[in-house]
Amino acid sequence: MYPEPPHQIIAVYRDDDEIATFAQLCAVVEASGCAPNGVLKVGPREQDFVSISDLGADVRTVSPSERARLIAGDDPALRVVKAGYAHPEFGTVVVEYLLGDPADRHPLAVSMGAGALGMPPERWAGDDRRAADALDAWSRKVLRAAPVQCDALYGGVAVEATLPTPTRLSAGKHHLSQGLYVSQHLLDRDPEAESTLRRAFADGEASEWERGLFCSAWGPHTGYDIHTADHVDRAVAEVLTRTLAATA
Repeated sequence: MYPEPPHQIIAVYRDDDEIATFAQLCAVVEASGCAPNGVLKVGPREQDFVSISDLGADVRTVSPSERARLIAGDDPALRVVKAGYAHPEFGTVVVEYLLGDPADRHPLAVSMGAGALGMPPERWAGDDRRAADALDAWSRKVLRAAPVQCDALYGGVAVEATLPTPTRLSAGKHHLSQGLYVSQHLLDRDPEAESTLRRAFADGEASEWERGLFCSAWGPHTGYDIHTADHVDRAVAEVLTRTLAATA
């Protein structure tokens, strides 16, 4: 249940039923090569919370049938807030709730040890570059599959950076340039949104995915050199804040 730090965090935000979205994200990681380890963290279903630590949640080792029942949201008193998995290459993987806000849903995440991605490239040795490429590719695969499964509004992938809620986006600067997904649903709310993002990521990449646009200023194409200017983060925050506030 506790991947080695620093953590690679793949996260999505959907303004809808969190329990259903959690189950859908679990289905994505299982389809991406992860096997359930039978360990869950559960808390009171109806209790509001910002952080998982607010819940007094308890860890349980459960049977496959009980695990499926709990993740599906079939227990009227409990919700799963963390589910443990194992990946043959990347080790411990966790699906979990991230920090929320009273006015918003929680972002939901897939977390694992960042390995070489958590180190500066100049410190890499041996197979570190291959390992970094492999985890980066797998992370993008999961982020690409998640919106197809759960119709997320936006998402991202980053090392040790949580995906902000709409409230947190509007309150200040956040680093979303390592990997950003914005749904077509949001892009359609503002005719300038896509062009603004493509300009901001002109030195990186911008790719059309099945349900939206993926942008990145960091990855294999840059040699994993973090060189993002503040204007990229500002542009991302402005586009997301504007489109989330717009009438659908």
